[in-house]
Amino acid sequence: MIQIIPLSGEHIDSICEIENESFGDPWSRGLFLDLPDNPFAVCFTAVDIEDTEVVGYLIGSGVDDEYSIYNISIKQEYQRRGYASFLLDNMFKKHAGVYKDYFLEVRESNISAIKFYEKFDFKVIYTRKGYYTNPVENALVMRLAVRE
Repeated sequence: MIQIIPLSGEHIDSICEIENESFGDPWSRGLFLDLPDNPFAVCFTAVDIEDTEVVGYLIGSGVDDEYSIYNISIKQEYQRRGYASFLLDNMFKKHAGVYKDYFLEVRESNISAIKFYEKFDFKVIYTRKGYYTNPVENALVMRLAVRE
């Protein structure tokens, strides 16, 4: 069973491992170390209750009525079990009525992630050319409008 808890310093090593296995251009350890003290960052950590293993995380921040999802990732051996959906659902519940729009970027070639976000009604609104490195690739900017 998975529980969603706030990010703490004890999770950083596990999150960095997941980040490095998931992304060609991962965030640095220093960025993750700064998150618990960042008043603008909102970090959700998915932890297996039985063995307290970190299985995934979601990092974002909100300004005014917009929320940006920066990173969401699940440890490879835990993927395709609904944990990413659980993280997103938890974030939406926590922010119910607060934000009007949610935004994220996704690699143009990451079809499974695009389809995943489309299940939550995210829509592609434009392309950022050459946004990603390692390898260089376009990003699709996706938006979920929860209120007009």
